[in-house]
Amino acid sequence: MTGLYGSLKGLQRLGLLDAMSYITGVSGSTWALSALYQEADWSQCDMDESISAMEGEITKSVLSAFTPEKLHYYSHQMAEKEKEGHMVSLIDIWGVVIEHCLYGKKNTSTLSDQQKAVSEGQNPLPICTAVNLKDRAKDTTREFEWCEFTPYEVGIPKYGAYVHAEDFGSEFYLGHLVKKHPAIRTSYLLGLWSNVFSLNLTQLWRFATGGQPSWSPWLGEDVNKIETDNDPTTLDTYLFKPVTNTASALTSFFTTRPFITKIYNFMCGFFLHWNYNDNSNFTAWKDMHPDAFPNRLTPADSTLHLADSGFSINTGCPPVLRPERGVDVIMSLNYSWCEDQFEVNGFRALTDLTSYNIQNNKEKILQALGKVLERKVPVEESDHHKQHACH
Repeated sequence: MTGLYGSLKGLQRLGLLDAMSYITGVSGSTWALSALYQEADWSQCDMDESISAMEGEITKSVLSAFTPEKLHYYSHQMAEKEKEGHMVSLIDIWGVVIEHCLYGKKNTSTLSDQQKAVSEGQNPLPICTAVNLKDRAKDTTREFEWCEFTPYEVGIPKYGAYVHAEDFGSEFYLGHLVKKHPAIRTSYLLGLWSNVFSLNLTQLWRFATGGQPSWSPWLGEDVNKIETDNDPTTLDTYLFKPVTNTASALTSFFTTRPFITKIYNFMCGFFLHWNYNDNSNFTAWKDMHPDAFPNRLTPADSTLHLADSGFSINTGCPPVLRPERGVDVIMSLNYSWCEDQFEVNGFRALTDLTSYNIQNNKEKILQALGKVLERKVPVEESDHHKQHACH
């Protein structure tokens, strides 16, 4: 969060913030985005004002989030969310804890409320991210499907399926809205986007040691392709070797994620065309990959299992790689967790340091932008001459 604040401050100082079309957020960066887009013209104001406002909130005592009054508030909010028809999990409590840290009070805004900050193109379009854990079992360790959240829509690019932001969390079947629920508050989405509690023991081992645990190859069932041909109208034959009860228990112990967010699946009931595996978005050519089995594709699930996208790739680049977005330059800024951001002096120092890093690389940034313009100008001039030739 502090890294993003500092980077935006640096870009504003260089006069480049207005040239940005998108800002993507992963994990803690979504905290900064959610706070900034409460204001309709935040990028037109001095970033120091936004940083000062957040500094006063984020540096509060952590204990203030766990007073008896706050615990009662959290319990009441969970009951209200369940009454509205939404699924409830412990991650929702994490979301309202973040709400207290960022705002100090109840925040009733929703994702679609951010439209006021982009409706006139006055700010870059914010894209927050999460990943859907595959397959239907929540204990998978490797397969993720990126899910993106904008003020206008929420969807999974892999399937090309999107719903209006205000309808995310409602119940759909075959693309029809069958049961409308109130829009999910941004506070709950913050818990989803930065769900640090989705790590399983296998991932904790990799995080602590930097290596793959020795037990990983023995987890899960064994799948082998035993019969195949080039006929597109037939399906390949696979041999499954189910795990024993003991191995199944061990697999569950090492790979089950204790806390994930469940959301009604807006793709529920859909079936993909028989040649879906020809699409580059799918990894159906891998024998053990969920994409190889039509009945394990996400539309077959009644719910989505969403977690912090940092568990897949700790960068927000995937959403802007979509060809439709026509991005010319991607500036990928990598931030790491730092406890100092919750201290009064540390928060300001970290944002200033990140801002200075951006400003100190002014020449490299301008050089990259210049190269892009050099590539685009000849193409545009060529199109201009062709138009004149046609006339």
